[in-house]
Amino acid sequence: MTLNGLLTTTSIHFDPTGTWLGITLLTGAFAGLLFFLAPDKSRLSSGRRLALVSLRTAAFLVLLFCMMKPSIVAIRRLQQPATVLVLADSSESMNVADGLNGKTRWEYLRETLRSAMESTEEEIKNESMLVRAWVFDREAREASLDTDTLDIGEWKRHPSSDETAIGSAMESAIRAVGEQPLSAVVLLSDGGQHAYPPNDLPPQSESRRLGERGVPLWAITYGQSRGAAQARDASVIGLTAPDKVFLGNTVEVIGRVRLEGLADRETTVRLLVEQADGELAEVARRTVKPAESTTEESVRFDWTADSLGERKLVLAIDSVAGEIVLTNNIVSTFVEVIDGGLRVLYLEGSPRVEQRFLRRALSSSPDIQIDFQWIDSVNRSRWPISLKQELSRDYKVFLIGDLDVDAISPKNLEKIRVLVENGASIGFLGGFHSFEAGGWGSSSLGRLLPYARDPLSRQRFDEPIRKDLHAKGPIRIVPDEQFGGVSILRLGQTREESDEAWKGLPTLDGANRLPRLLPVAKTLAATETGLPLLVAREYGLGRVLVFAVDSTWRWAMEGSAGSYKRFWRQFVLWLARRDDFDGERL
Repeated sequence: MTLNGLLTTTSIHFDPTGTWLGITLLTGAFAGLLFFLAPDKSRLSSGRRLALVSLRTAAFLVLLFCMMKPSIVAIRRLQQPATVLVLADSSESMNVADGLNGKTRWEYLRETLRSAMESTEEEIKNESMLVRAWVFDREAREASLDTDTLDIGEWKRHPSSDETAIGSAMESAIRAVGEQPLSAVVLLSDGGQHAYPPNDLPPQSESRRLGERGVPLWAITYGQSRGAAQARDASVIGLTAPDKVFLGNTVEVIGRVRLEGLADRETTVRLLVEQADGELAEVARRTVKPAESTTEESVRFDWTADSLGERKLVLAIDSVAGEIVLTNNIVSTFVEVIDGGLRVLYLEGSPRVEQRFLRRALSSSPDIQIDFQWIDSVNRSRWPISLKQELSRDYKVFLIGDLDVDAISPKNLEKIRVLVENGASIGFLGGFHSFEAGGWGSSSLGRLLPYARDPLSRQRFDEPIRKDLHAKGPIRIVPDEQFGGVSILRLGQTREESDEAWKGLPTLDGANRLPRLLPVAKTLAATETGLPLLVAREYGLGRVLVFAVDSTWRWAMEGSAGSYKRFWRQFVLWLARRDDFDGERL
């Protein structure tokens, strides 16, 4: 930085040793001694006497000068040049040719700077003004400015040109100026803040800081005013997926899109996944139709990992007519598909809401691998099916949903019973064809159920749903006082917190009425009227759970998603004996 300096004042200062009175007395004493003890006139000539007196006087004056400790102070006034900070928007929108004769906004910006040279030329040449230029899009970077013409150069596309972070650019540039005196900030832009975290600092924040420092901000905007129907942009601003997924698990992939100027227009969002051959293939799509001109929407996809290895996931939104920026229509991430984990086989007979939420909740656990098989009741002519291949795998937990016992061969049912007796576990879930309504007590698995067999409770497919087998909602689950501290029911850090969490859960639509419980059964939770809902027992080396409801998905949908995931994770871990307390028994 050039500094123009001028010596304006010079002064001498004294800092005497002792006091000025002492120095005065010393001077008087020396004068007296010099007068009364003058050199002998009879022995020295007048010239030598004068020389001797002069030497004595000079020595005293030197001593006196040193005792006064003089210093010379020179004050120089330094004038720093006034710094003008120019912030030029170089995002993609500044390349739009919406001016006269097809000129782009950037070309008009260059003309603005060149025209300012005439009024600032003298100050720039005599170095009383320093102009520093920065260009910005999503990022801010200092630009070279021609000091003879103030030309900032041609527009250039960068990987970050798809965003306009005005506030973040102001903060970065002002911080880079540091302690230099800032006389003004000139903002040259089309005025559209279009940035996402962490670069979405509002320009108003930096404007207020400049105002507090007394620094003026001049903004010059470019481009024609565009209505909501003209300023169209569809962009993907987020993609969330787990880092690791077990082979065969279905996980939820969540995307977030921003739609501008697309009110009441349908836009398609696609999920593409890298296949084993390295090619991307579309696995799901959603249609988004915003009601407002500018909005952000979440889109959710279910994806089943069907091959091992690292897989690329791409979320893409289709371009729309009139869209200028297309580089923000795609976001990608990587997911590692691995083998292993606590293996769970979930058999379901109905494509109901409960199974979708349950699979999603369990798949989100990093240590649980869930394999799902839907045995469609529409194809009962093909029953019973064989699970020979599935039962050859090392499943630690079996979940039976709304499924009739006739769907599985008796040989396979016996195999499952033997596995449970030798250390595997099984959970039965509520539904129209669950428990005795599905005939499970009359099968080989009836030996491990915690209730008595009741053949008269069978629900036939060609008959209306039997109301006597179900309790109508609203149903609230109340943990038993004796077993409320069991890990499967723990929804808080303490027993009191857990009880409060259960009281705060949404009520359920209904429940199955279980037959008479056996003496070995333990009721972990019931309704407020005492109807058993969650019943456990131990069978051989395995565990058995009966959960007589099928609408816990309401917890996830009505503000208790955390408790929902925690409950079902603990449900499976308790069955697998991987709960918090080793060897916990009922």
